[in-house]
Amino acid sequence: MKCLIGLGNPGTEYEDTRHNLGWKVIDKIAEQKKLSFNAGKGRYFEAKDRSGTFLLVKPTTYMNDSGIAVEHAYSQYGLSSSELLVVYDDLDLPLGTVRIRESGGAGGHHGMESIIYHLRTEKFPRIRLGIDVEKRGADDKDFVLSTFKEGQSGEAKNMIEIAVNGAMEFIYGGIKNSMNKYNKHENKNMINKEGN
Repeated sequence: MKCLIGLGNPGTEYEDTRHNLGWKVIDKIAEQKKLSFNAGKGRYFEAKDRSGTFLLVKPTTYMNDSGIAVEHAYSQYGLSSSELLVVYDDLDLPLGTVRIRESGGAGGHHGMESIIYHLRTEKFPRIRLGIDVEKRGADDKDFVLSTFKEGQSGEAKNMIEIAVNGAMEFIYGGIKNSMNKYNKHENKNMINKEGN
């Protein structure tokens, strides 16, 4: 079974912030597949595909402790790290950029740092959604917890759609197919600082 994990913060005050893009992608998949979320056996909400092909997970730990929730789901369902796909916002990528990878570091993202710490591995697939904009005029914490401004919401919606398609390709075709089909949406002019 594949497990799709969207990172974000619980609570209506965070619902439309940049930091909740991962949750938005998971919510969109649930909406398309007509799945409902229930409390999981850990600090997360879950929605399971009726065929048992995939599981959707939204941690309720707040971003910095995401690894606790992921480890709960990981253990509960006996998953391997290659069966996970983590979807999250990324300040190191420009707004509108979608990047899919088989593995990699946290890149300063506290939610990913927590997951890597609790799973004791960096080797799990992920979809990174770029949120950086020029002259953002705020420190990182304030910026990621802000909402998209007028003129940016279209880019955010487009990233969500691409990530949904990439996640579904991961489920049915594997991570390599997902990368081959949807990494064409990367910003080709940007140098990948992480080298992956």
